[in-house]
Amino acid sequence: MAHVHWIGVLVASVVAMVIGFTWYSPALFAKPWSKLTGIDCSGKEGGKKKGMGRVLAVAFILNVMTATAIDFIIRRMGIWTLDGALKLGFLLWIGFVAPAMLSAVLWEKKPFALYLINVFHCLVVLEAMSAILLIS
Repeated sequence: MAHVHWIGVLVASVVAMVIGFTWYSPALFAKPWSKLTGIDCSGKEGGKKKGMGRVLAVAFILNVMTATAIDFIIRRMGIWTLDGALKLGFLLWIGFVAPAMLSAVLWEKKPFALYLINVFHCLVVLEAMSAILLIS
């Protein structure tokens, strides 16, 4: 773990949070996501949700874990080009994230449209993290 580029990991984690805030904002997918999950994002249920700070803190920690793993893989595999980093992000997504998320959607009988919103968010995050960690 001594070779992990912690500043890059932290930057990638913050960028992942920004992507999430944007992805699930009213400008993009908040309305369809809210409808598909049954979660009211309008704030009409009494202002700020209880425990949201804890959820965001855990989400950030999970992003740090993901970024650390990606950084480790980039360094160990000797990936030195943007093309290589983006291929890594895609392979992680298509090989691990997309199948695992689809399996959960199928077993939980969630709408396929919800899967698409969430899984493509993960693709964008993995690609951004991989690119950031390459240059860090």
